Amino acid sequence: MQKIMVQTAALLLCLTLILPTAKAQMAGATAAPPMAKIFGLVVDESTGKAMEYATVALRNRADSSIVTGTITNEVGFFALERIRPGRYDLEVTFIGFTKHVIRDVRVTPQKLELDLGTIRLKSAVIDLNAVTVTGEKKPIEYTLDKKIVNIDNNLATMGGTAADVLATVPSVTVDVDGTVSLRGSADVNILVDGKPSQIVSLDEIPASMIERIEIVTNPSARYDPEGSVGIINIILKKKRSAGYNAVINLNGGTNDRYNTSLNLNYRVNKLNLFFNYDNRFGRMLGGSEQRRTYTINDTSSYLNQEGEYRNRMQGHNLRLGADYDFDAHNTLTISGNLNFRSHLGYNYTTYNNLNSLLDTTDFYDRTNNSNRQNIGKELNLNYKKTYAQEGREWTADLYYSHDQGDGDTKAIQEYLDRFNLLPDWLQNTYSKDTRQAFTIRTDYVHPFNKFSRFEAGYKGDFRGSDSDYRVMNFDAGTNTWLNDTLSTNHFVYNQLINAVYGIYTGASGKFQYQLGLRLEQATNFTDLRTTHQTNRHTYFSYFPSGFLRYRFTDEQGIQLNYSRRINRPYSRALNPFIDYSDPQNLSYGNPNLEPEYIDAFELSNFWETRQGSVYANFYYRQVNDMITRITRLAPSGITYTTFENLNNSRAYGIELTGDYRLTKWWRVNGNWNFYHSEMHGPLITQKEAQSISSWTYA
Repeated sequence: MQKIMVQTAALLLCLTLILPTAKAQMAGATAAPPMAKIFGLVVDESTGKAMEYATVALRNRADSSIVTGTITNEVGFFALERIRPGRYDLEVTFIGFTKHVIRDVRVTPQKLELDLGTIRLKSAVIDLNAVTVTGEKKPIEYTLDKKIVNIDNNLATMGGTAADVLATVPSVTVDVDGTVSLRGSADVNILVDGKPSQIVSLDEIPASMIERIEIVTNPSARYDPEGSVGIINIILKKKRSAGYNAVINLNGGTNDRYNTSLNLNYRVNKLNLFFNYDNRFGRMLGGSEQRRTYTINDTSSYLNQEGEYRNRMQGHNLRLGADYDFDAHNTLTISGNLNFRSHLGYNYTTYNNLNSLLDTTDFYDRTNNSNRQNIGKELNLNYKKTYAQEGREWTADLYYSHDQGDGDTKAIQEYLDRFNLLPDWLQNTYSKDTRQAFTIRTDYVHPFNKFSRFEAGYKGDFRGSDSDYRVMNFDAGTNTWLNDTLSTNHFVYNQLINAVYGIYTGASGKFQYQLGLRLEQATNFTDLRTTHQTNRHTYFSYFPSGFLRYRFTDEQGIQLNYSRRINRPYSRALNPFIDYSDPQNLSYGNPNLEPEYIDAFELSNFWETRQGSVYANFYYRQVNDMITRITRLAPSGITYTTFENLNNSRAYGIELTGDYRLTKWWRVNGNWNFYHSEMHGPLITQKEAQSISSWTYA
């Protein structure tokens, strides 16, 4: 019979039916005998990791009736208080693990604090031919510093991609162009298995490969401080079941959208081998329409612009790796990723310029045919060591990525106005983009006791990009292609960041807290090779973080968070070359941009019961030296778009998230978010401060 390991991330949040029984027993007592406290720590026997949300129940040994109960916190600790002297049995349960029972726990007036030590739960192997497994993961789980959305077996996203999955996640929105926003802002850091993959896009990750999404709206010091509104971490499924395992998915949709995936796993003794392949084919059809009116010296002119586009895309992704367990405490993992992507695009746009009398001054169309090919490679090496002391561990990681893309665009511009004698205009553009990254990281976790632990780590991160962009215009007079020196550009950007961090986590009674500090030194180097202009900039930054949670009861509590973050300008925002793909709307980067710093606060109130949960969040962000896209209109009617550091901005909002189980097979959840932002700068007066308000629900 086939056996599988059934594991899950959470179980019951509290025993709501137990507490009234305990209260009734205390109310009926005629005397007030001394009350005892029973406490302990629950961990996974195989990994040594603390188990949060394990259910602990105390039963009367005489009749097996439940006396009281609780759940473990994020460090696996539990405490049962106000226990009368007597004899009891204590049960610890968690779905996917064998129930652990401690028989004949004796509470006496002479020993009012009873430490049960470390309780190790064993993973349960369930025969599916004999047992029906009814346990399931909670759709949304909350920890001290993140929200976890379990995606596995979500019917709403089957057949889609990671972008489709994110569109269903509370707090996250995805627009028609695939731009991901968190709480109304697109300045979010998206990770795959904790790493910023350079070669895999969201449209290339099948939804069937995703296990869960971690939403970190106010990251602690252990995380990279990139992204003003937080982190979205996509965790992919990993198979480590004994023997052979295979999963095949085939999906199809409208507009020739198809994707397949194959997942293979073989585990024997200490070795686990895994292989993943997925591909995606699709095409996109669309159109655009723009009507612009601009006035200069009391004279108005107009631009009517209409377009259509057709894009065809395909991608292939292969992943191969192995885990080797030297013993129960030492594991080495190596994996590699190979990715191929291609994109064929067609874009047709007509431009009609009119004067103040609505007479046509220019009437022409432009056709762009583009072709882009990418190949990417990634290599990961991970070592993990656990210790006899529960919760103590050390990890070391090496990561390397290389991505290269080659593209060309052929443009033809025809003048359709019979009074315009200008010849047709032809242009070819060629680009070669290379990106690479190398990261070395080590992290250490040391628990002092059941209530507190210290974490520390180092990360060295090098990232580089090389963008070679050439533009050729056709000269009808000489019947030759000539290099456009005003548009041709070769830009190199390198960044090196060294960071160290430390975090202390503790608990006192109903309080849980975490304090952290991250220190970083960053060096940026830019080289505009076309004009031999170079720039080197080194700066030091510090990023404190703090979390405080207080539980009024087992079901309700309040939490306050703070963190400091940074949003560094990316290479395209720094590159000063002008993009001529749309002759009426030109754009270019600003090499003098500075990073922006963000102070983020969050206040939450939560209710958690066996049937569901409700979270209410108020959040506030203050941004200094905000990086903002600025568009200016020239007297010629052409717009120029670039980036600048404005003085500051602030944003705040309210978010409500809830889920509730109506029946065993029917669970509902919802999210509502109100968001308001405004910014102030040298180009925007205080009285005319730009502001945006919006709200979403799902």
